Amino acid sequence: MPTEEPTAVVVPGALPVVGHALHLRRRPIPFLTTLPRLGDVVRIRLGRTQVFVPCRSELVQRVLVNDSTFDRGGGPQFERSNEFASGLAGCVHEHHRRQRRLVQPAFRTERLASYGAVVEQELVALTDSWRDGQEFDMFPALLDFTSGVVARVLFSSRAEHAASGEVAHWFAVLMRQGDAGCRGLLTQVASRLAPRTARRRHRPLIDFHQALDQILSDYPRPGENDGHGVGAGCGPRDMFSALALAREKGDGAGLTPQELRSQAITMLAAGVYTPATALTWAFFLMSQYPQCAARLHAEADTVLDGHTARWRDLPSLTYTERFVSETLRLYPPVWMFFRKTTADVSLGGERIPCGATVMVSPLMLHRDEDAFADPFTFDPDRWLPERITAASRRAFTAFGGGPRRCIGDVFGLAELTLTLATVAGQWRLENTSRKRPPAHACPVNLPPRHLPVRLRSRSR
Repeated sequence: MPTEEPTAVVVPGALPVVGHALHLRRRPIPFLTTLPRLGDVVRIRLGRTQVFVPCRSELVQRVLVNDSTFDRGGGPQFERSNEFASGLAGCVHEHHRRQRRLVQPAFRTERLASYGAVVEQELVALTDSWRDGQEFDMFPALLDFTSGVVARVLFSSRAEHAASGEVAHWFAVLMRQGDAGCRGLLTQVASRLAPRTARRRHRPLIDFHQALDQILSDYPRPGENDGHGVGAGCGPRDMFSALALAREKGDGAGLTPQELRSQAITMLAAGVYTPATALTWAFFLMSQYPQCAARLHAEADTVLDGHTARWRDLPSLTYTERFVSETLRLYPPVWMFFRKTTADVSLGGERIPCGATVMVSPLMLHRDEDAFADPFTFDPDRWLPERITAASRRAFTAFGGGPRRCIGDVFGLAELTLTLATVAGQWRLENTSRKRPPAHACPVNLPPRHLPVRLRSRSR
């Protein structure tokens, strides 16, 4: 029996060849926030691909929770990410549960404090390098900072390995290709018409894989001990050692060499660009809301008393954490992601055929008036426990949701909170452009292109 035609309304304004990709590229927030007015589930077009967009948080949660029917895949984002890896974030449902079980030990609570110590050390290096009156672009500075954090968290046992510098270099090249090179969704669609350009992209990818394989070959294998413990019950001191030694309880099988490489690439991608993007938006919002910045300064003075924020300070940095959460609401670093249906399904009363692409956009959900009062207003106190509602909790998808919720969400939130508190305790940041940084709607992130700042030391 032939599949019934989908019934979801088609969003007007599609352009020849690219469809709605140009709207997402140039004006993602205005475009996405108009979609709920058209229906609970609507259809857009990216190139030749028809994409279904659920516009209500309860429908999005159904997509996220039912990951066997709404599997990983679909859209230009998935095709691009699979050039890098098919790790935990990219693998399909069939392999996801096993991989998550093997990766989970690297994110146990007892290990996170050791990763927090790395953040503290990198924060000391960062803030010690700053000078009163110094002017620079905050975004690339934060990319350097987060690169240092993730490299040490992943590979601290092999930090002096000769290939580690090559890994960082080629990863940076690939990130620039994904950002400046492909220029967002529009070129993702158009790249099908330029196979020669696509072939040129593979050379740095091959070099990156070779450098990464060289450093990974030095890691322990089953039954080996690398001698780099971090305390009782914690095992080897860096994240990748934990991944290399992880074993299934039943058959004792671990991650394959290809899977290990994929996990390393996934952690690099998630640990560099995403936190740097979120922190840049946070510092921009500090410059725009002086009353909120004053509360950050006051909390840092009380809790930190001049020292760098440490893991044990997190429970006391309550306003800073709310500031981070509100930043992630307005500017979720991962602003859209895709799923592919594995069967015909009804969603919100609309028929979606097997093999269809479904797009979830936190950027849209986080501006839902049914979930957030005055959704375009920056208000960290909306995250006070007594103000959080079931609707706001359901709509907040900065870390995804369901079985595929970001495995590093706790560490990621902690890294952002520690960084923001440390900087707020020591510095005032002046946005020298006095404008909102122009966003760059690349396939995964929504990074600011730049944030020119001037540092002012805070006299105590």
